[in-house]
Amino acid sequence: QEIYTLTATMDGGANSRAQIVLNGTNTTKESFHWNEGDAFTLFQVPVQVEPGVYNGEITSHEFFISDAYSDNNPAATADFTTENPLTVGRKFKAFYPSPVMDEGVDNEFHLTLNNTLKDNTDESWIKYFKENMFMVADGSITETMGVSGLTFNHLCGIIRVTYHNESKEDRNISSIYVNGSWGTSYGYQLNDGGSIWESYGEGVHGISFQEGATVLAGQSKNFYILFMDSREPEENKLPLSNVRVLYSDKTEKRTSEYSKELPLFKPGKCYWLN
Repeated sequence: QEIYTLTATMDGGANSRAQIVLNGTNTTKESFHWNEGDAFTLFQVPVQVEPGVYNGEITSHEFFISDAYSDNNPAATADFTTENPLTVGRKFKAFYPSPVMDEGVDNEFHLTLNNTLKDNTDESWIKYFKENMFMVADGSITETMGVSGLTFNHLCGIIRVTYHNESKEDRNISSIYVNGSWGTSYGYQLNDGGSIWESYGEGVHGISFQEGATVLAGQSKNFYILFMDSREPEENKLPLSNVRVLYSDKTEKRTSEYSKELPLFKPGKCYWLN
């Protein structure tokens, strides 16, 4: 059976990828890369042949990263393949990671952040970013699509909290929350005309750990919180503040607080708090 290939990259090239490089030392940017086993879904929409008349139906195509890609050689660009042929000339919108369609509603789905991790190991963070660092790409399929590829753009920003345990006791962190007017969910619906609407959810931005995250006495740990655009653009001008860290040591449960104003939301940008 014939295999169809698209080359997928990130807006920003080699310094903007799909999986964050943990514990980076450059405070001006984060680096990202694709993962073995990655997949995205591409939706093709009908072509308007005359006002109110569309040719074709909405079709979905799941692409899987090439078996040749290796995490040992991370890259910003990778080949993805499918066995489901694309229709030349039709527009598309692609989502990473592949979304789960809403039950009982045709061609509708939500991208919602799940900010619960097992613990603070690298494996848990890799899983967190792979499942939640949503990206989108759009354009039209042409005869050269397999050569020119498509470009994904971030939908999320990243808050990186470096927590310093200056006490003489180990601390087990159960959650970290940041106050701010940001979003936690996007909703998409492909209608008969092929267009897409977006809705935004709002909520508390934070992460929690099912088994806790230990920070040894006198040491530091990095934590990451993904967040989305807010419901109203002007709300993005409000600063984030009151970083709350809930932890426990040998004596009792406690909360640490730290405040800092952050600039306007920008997808793919990392806001580093120490």
